[in-house]
Amino acid sequence: MYRALNYFNRKWNNSVFLFHDIATKTNVRWLVTFSIWAHDRMIWELPERMQLVGGIPVTEHRLMRELELANHQLNYFMEYAHDLQDELFLIQEEKDVSDYSDKKKYKKKKSKENARKAKQARRSRAIKAENREKKSIELIQWKNRSRVRPVRNENG
Repeated sequence: MYRALNYFNRKWNNSVFLFHDIATKTNVRWLVTFSIWAHDRMIWELPERMQLVGGIPVTEHRLMRELELANHQLNYFMEYAHDLQDELFLIQEEKDVSDYSDKKKYKKKKSKENARKAKQARRSRAIKAENREKKSIELIQWKNRSRVRPVRNENG
């Protein structure tokens, strides 16, 4: 019963669309106006519980699509977690165990690394301070640009 109802609904709406399409192509003003009115008033929409998509009710079709989407997302995140876990295992295997077995060597290496990081941090702070100074000078020059006149070269 729903299939027959959907068939008649589709054919009716197609005929209204066809009439509107032909009317707009003829470009006769009253016919175009009438086709717009017909398009707005005569389109027949079935209630959602009666609509079918490929012989399946729309609500069931929507639920199936949501389930497919959820399964797709589940597979994606499972693969992503698997890849991350593999990377973690590779990182752990790459660590040199001998550094940890010799405590003195490990401490020396760690202190060198910390010293290098501290030196880099000092450089970074100095460069940032220098850049701030330059910006403040440029700002002062910009604010006082109306008072400063360009110097003319008398020789040239």
